[in-house]
Amino acid sequence: MFDKVWGNGWRLGWAGVLAAALLAGCANAPQSRVQQDDLLNRATIHTELGQGYYEHGEVAVALKELDEAIRVDPAYAPAYNMRALVYMHLGQEAQARADFSRALALTPKDAALNNDYGWFLCQHGSPGASIKYFMTAIADPLYATPDKAYVNAGLCALKANDAGRAEQYFTDALERQPDNPQALYHLADLAFRAGRFARASALAHKLLTVSAPTAENLWLAIRIAHAAGDRDTEASAAMLLRSRFAQSPQAQALARGNYQ
Repeated sequence: MFDKVWGNGWRLGWAGVLAAALLAGCANAPQSRVQQDDLLNRATIHTELGQGYYEHGEVAVALKELDEAIRVDPAYAPAYNMRALVYMHLGQEAQARADFSRALALTPKDAALNNDYGWFLCQHGSPGASIKYFMTAIADPLYATPDKAYVNAGLCALKANDAGRAEQYFTDALERQPDNPQALYHLADLAFRAGRFARASALAHKLLTVSAPTAENLWLAIRIAHAAGDRDTEASAAMLLRSRFAQSPQAQALARGNYQ
């Protein structure tokens, strides 16, 4: 009798243990692909909403959406990247750096992320260290805008007082996108400062051809033409500057005859 009772009790006991283990296994089982896709979709939507609100100046709402994206999927790198950009805009360097670091830990080769983090470093005292992140972005053959990363590298090289490397990066940008206005502007400015007026004039002319005139672009063209003795170009660009940007600092410098 004792053996029988003990035997039944043993079977019932282990049946309960097995049932509990099964339930625990179900509770701890990896998420299904459908669940994972749902979380990813929700995180993507909240991140896109956050970006949209940020671009429309609703920063507080943008942060709420990005916080929710990260709550839904803590491994969704674009949400950290976007939140880092918002914190960067707000001047909250520590929070931005932490989010960039988290995003890079999740997707270290992501081109857009590397470009953004490079720019962050450049703006926060490390222009030299930023270059390798731009190069990582450019190395991705699927990156849609390598010319922009080259321009950023050029700007940061200038900030690091390396005009030679900057000129090369701007040249590389034009090889990828011949009409990139920032690359044209800075190459024209570098050539002007080096006294290579023929090259500076050609670049400034192309700049004004491929993009809408701005006070900054016109002023560069005027100074190049003035230095090169091209009075016709100087007069036409000066007339356009006065008529369209009469209140600009560049127009005021022109009125004073200050071509520096």
